[in-house]
Amino acid sequence: MVEGNLDGVWKPARGVNLIAKDAQGNDIQCETGLLPFGIFTDRVYMHNTGVFGIPIPSTLIGSGSPGDTETITVVSANGLLLAPSNSQSITCQVVPYNYTEEWGYRLYAKGGAGVTGGIATATAFGGGGSGVTVAMDLEGLDPNPNHTAFRIHRRDDFFAGVDAELGPPCLIEVDKVKVAAQASFPYEVVYDFDLDNLDGLESLMAFYLIAEPTILYANSASVVSNLTVRFLSLCFRALVNNNAVNGLGIARISDEAGLDIQGSVDLNVDVLAHIPLGLKMGPSLGAKAHLGSSTKLLPSGEKQNRIFLGGEFETRTNIGPKMVPGFGASSKFFYPRSINDRIFPRVRNVEYEFIHNWDSQLNWESLTLSSKVGSTDPNFRMFDLPGQMEEQKSWLKIEDAALKNYCQQELNTPADLWGIGTAPVYVQANNETMSQDMGNLLNYIYQKQSSNLPVKAKYGFECEDKSSFEFKMDLKFPLIGFPGIVIKLGMGLDATNSRNYHVADGYWVKGYPYFQNMMSNPPDNNIEIGDIIGILWNGITHGDLASELVDLIVTEFRHRVLNRLPWRSQMMETLNDNGSYITLTENSFPTDADSVVFRNWDWGEEPQDNKLNQRQLETVKRYNKQLREIRERAAGMHYGIGGFYRFEAEAEGWNEAPQLTIKYLDSELDGIDESTLKMYWEDEYGDWHLLNSTAVPDSNLVRANIPYFTTYTLAPNLPHGEIGLSATPDSLLADGSASAQVFSGTLYNNDGSIVADGTQYTVLVNRGQLLDADADPELTGLQVVSLGGCLQFTVQADSIPVPIEITVTSVDGYSSGFLSLPLYAAALPSTPILLDIQAEHRTLHLNWQELNEPGIIGYRIYYDTDTAGPPYNGTSSEETQNSPVTVGNIGSYTLTGLDNSQAYHIVITALDAYGNESHYSNEMLGQPVLKAITNLAIANEDTGIRLSWTPASGATSYKVYRSPQPLQDISQMQYLGETTDPWWIDQTAGSDIQNFYLIISIGY
Repeated sequence: MVEGNLDGVWKPARGVNLIAKDAQGNDIQCETGLLPFGIFTDRVYMHNTGVFGIPIPSTLIGSGSPGDTETITVVSANGLLLAPSNSQSITCQVVPYNYTEEWGYRLYAKGGAGVTGGIATATAFGGGGSGVTVAMDLEGLDPNPNHTAFRIHRRDDFFAGVDAELGPPCLIEVDKVKVAAQASFPYEVVYDFDLDNLDGLESLMAFYLIAEPTILYANSASVVSNLTVRFLSLCFRALVNNNAVNGLGIARISDEAGLDIQGSVDLNVDVLAHIPLGLKMGPSLGAKAHLGSSTKLLPSGEKQNRIFLGGEFETRTNIGPKMVPGFGASSKFFYPRSINDRIFPRVRNVEYEFIHNWDSQLNWESLTLSSKVGSTDPNFRMFDLPGQMEEQKSWLKIEDAALKNYCQQELNTPADLWGIGTAPVYVQANNETMSQDMGNLLNYIYQKQSSNLPVKAKYGFECEDKSSFEFKMDLKFPLIGFPGIVIKLGMGLDATNSRNYHVADGYWVKGYPYFQNMMSNPPDNNIEIGDIIGILWNGITHGDLASELVDLIVTEFRHRVLNRLPWRSQMMETLNDNGSYITLTENSFPTDADSVVFRNWDWGEEPQDNKLNQRQLETVKRYNKQLREIRERAAGMHYGIGGFYRFEAEAEGWNEAPQLTIKYLDSELDGIDESTLKMYWEDEYGDWHLLNSTAVPDSNLVRANIPYFTTYTLAPNLPHGEIGLSATPDSLLADGSASAQVFSGTLYNNDGSIVADGTQYTVLVNRGQLLDADADPELTGLQVVSLGGCLQFTVQADSIPVPIEITVTSVDGYSSGFLSLPLYAAALPSTPILLDIQAEHRTLHLNWQELNEPGIIGYRIYYDTDTAGPPYNGTSSEETQNSPVTVGNIGSYTLTGLDNSQAYHIVITALDAYGNESHYSNEMLGQPVLKAITNLAIANEDTGIRLSWTPASGATSYKVYRSPQPLQDISQMQYLGETTDPWWIDQTAGSDIQNFYLIISIGY
């Protein structure tokens, strides 16, 4: 971000041409500008609004691959070199392109009854629906991206409402108008599946969840089918209700219940009404608005309240058979198409949303405000994606309590959204309340800024590419014997496919949005729902379902029966095939949790199933490889011997710490001294901590009492922690030969011991040269070894006066340190020559000979009034003019705010971009003076004698005197008056008398 100071206020500056250098000295050219994203309060997407920023393409960061970093230093702006004190270094990182793809469907059925009379029909109805959405988090630009998470959303709802139709009955359905209102009550549960362990029983459970709505609506009459469905449902509930330590990778991550109130108006036309083909075809025009709220609960106890308001305009094409002619039964295929007529907006739908979050103790955490707009109009699209509709969403997340209180007390929108009546419709239709509220909120954020404590609100922009398909069948007929009563039955299917892209995110600061990262071109991919079903089916058919079901039943029996028997004081649970186990006592389980979930995994890079096809094999390999790389970066090399063991429960920790015994294989050691193996636990930040553990090498096991619900594993003693670095000398001359010795503090292992002599560390520098011998040339960088628990190596300067950045990391383990070694220029700038001084009222204008040398960025002016020579500590009535005064790369300058009664001794120096300053120039003496006017002219006019003159620099007014004699003393002259203009008309002078005039300049 580049800002400029305007009247004491720092604001973003655009159109600034910047040149930066990367760590290799390559130039990077960029220009500050506006990023193309809509302002938060806009209903319609607008280009070139919003964010001032400097876009850095990922291709300029390392090799452009995710995880690559690059430190760039801005060295000039608009052609002017920046002083080191003003030059900023920025570390950029290429982040993976993350997005979510979803596939979903919903089945519903409804029934109702109403009355009809003439061309009007009113019906009350009720019904229910059941659906599922499969969500997969994807990463990367590849058509076959990595998948990082897999979730299934199960949603059931029941609804009730009324509708009214106005139009001819039977087959002639021309200009039929329909008005409807409906209230629905949805309930949604979200399940997360561990992609590491998606086989066997997990695959069966995922497959069952996806098919459950269809199974429930099928309502098979077969006893065997019904028993099978009930058995699967019971198995699934046993798993996800956390009633057993089953080790399966399924977790219930949220429950959400809500209310959605909808109102709609539709106009339908049937162009085949008079043709006896049994078909229906024609357009329809509709408008819909909905208002609702929901509450979501998370296993951690966190709570989320949501209110939303939305509306849409749409056209549809209805095509289908009239299955029961005369009774209005029809099927419909829905293909949305936006309206281009002026009467209707091109925007298809608009939605506003407010989300409150509370933690497990019901303490308020955040408030999220969002605005979403979508359309099928091709002109609306930001990206070339295959979906029917594109929706764009801006959101603002407030975590500052003062901002939250402001929103609740001062903004109208939350209260309007909660209302039932005209207020929500007004917000939706006019957008005035939302726009004014957002403007007031952002202005409040701006007003609360201070230089030391800026108020920040998280901000983001998302884009969703969506396609939908709808099929419905409606049956309407009069009740036999009661022609005025109408019976209405219906059912239908809705299906969607969408991709949600996190295009950019950042903060609102000082009333402006700043994006920290930006994804420019959302990728398309080749993943289909059929691929996911295929993977699940392979997991079902190739997994060991029988043994897993037996384990599930046995575990449930132990948990529900054996663990509750009074004589059961201790229990040993086997955790994996290697024989690792946990020993529990009757007091181990916390009183506030009814179950503990256990998960176990190892590095397992290669898939073991030979029946996977090549595409599935590559997908699993790629995911496991990426997962291992992430864990290695987070945990350090060699963590994970014997596998990882994670225990989860809705409690802080075990009531009485059980004993965990982890067994390992000899093949996992790979030269590691197994007597150094110890058990470690992982905190919430991914750091590992030592447990008091006992290693039994003869039995290939390590045991320890585990106090927390977290992840445990084994590791040998490895370098760990931050490395303190220092250099002697602490800065170097940039002459290409100067060198410094770099020393480390004491180096430690993860178990608190000092590292052994000969432990290797990698040293990397961004410039300069390392002079030590490389202990292992096959590795990247220079490898140095520890001696006496410390490191020592030598770095040599190059000829560029920019700091050398030194990074040290352990070859094994997770230990690192950083040091920036300053370099200063080899030569001072030449001494400038002060040419002359021109005195004016309270000012001195200086001229000097500019230096024609590379790197010169400005000059510094020194002055004083006491004696010649330094020090030069002169002062001015203007604070910015006190000695010394720093100016840019120019050849003249005017000092202001000086005293006319003082003589000033003045010198200048030159400054370069590396922070160096030249010797003093020649000294010159100057004294400010208020000069007399020039070019006095006299002319006769009808009204008197006109005097005019050229103004004197610095004069604020002029006094005019007159005398009949020349060269008179001012005390002998007549004072005529004072003027601020450079002219005077003497209206009292006689026409037959000769007059002489004196003009005196007056300064402040």
